[in-house]
Parts: sequence; C-alpha cells; structure tokens
Amino acid sequence: NAIGINNISFHYPPIYNIGIRHTLLKKIRNLAVVSPGSGFDGYACASGRIVEYNVGVGQGVGIAATIAINSKNKRTLADVGNWEVRECLVQSNKLSKIFGCPHPTESARLKTFEIALCPSDDVSAIA
Repeated sequence: NAIGINNISFHYPPIYNIGIRHTLLKKIRNLAVVSPGSGFDGYACASGRIVEYNVGVGQGVGIAATIAINSKNKRTLADVGNWEVRECLVQSNKLSKIFGCPHPTESARLKTFEIALCPSDDVSAIA
C-alpha cells in the first residue's frame, strides 16, 4: 500500500488522560473552551462530542481556575498543570476510576495511522 499501513484493525481501544490543555486558547489568556470544538488531537476528537466527557473536562478547568486565582503569584490557567488538578481530585476523594489498561503498541499503531492519513508538521491538523 502507498502509505505503509497494512492493517487498520485496532483490537484494543486506546485510553488517554483527560487533560485541560486542549481547552486553552492560544491567543486569549485565561480563556478555555470546553466543547466539541475544543482542540482535540487524533483519537481524542471522537470523545469531544460526548457531553459527560466535556463535563469532566469542565470540572478540571474549574479546578485549575480556582488554583490559579488562589495562587499568590498570579498564575494563569496555562500555568496550572494537569497533575495539580489531579492532586486536588485525589485530596477531595473525587478522582474518577480509570477503566481499561494501556496498550502502548496499539497506541503507537494508531498514531502512525493518524499521521499517515494527514501528514503534517502541524499536529493540530490531525484534530
């Protein structure tokens, strides 16, 4: 085949973290967009259409905003790491259970497939 992909059958659905970085606008500081129009890359773009998923992302953005506002050195949303949001959820006993198990080989195959479909130096072109 022309793009080097012999098989497009993926037997294990990849799991990925729900972060908040894809919601942050590049040119407007401290503004996040949580919707199917957020900046999802690759496989994650399918999840952006799920309301419950976006509710979880919105919760993370809200926690990050609270952390930024309450910081002593005037941090922005972009300054707050996913790990800080996770730590807040752990401390409040609200961290969601992670289902599934990682399959790095399948994830690598999926990434190769996505890049082959849309070869570009700009990763956002995959979304």
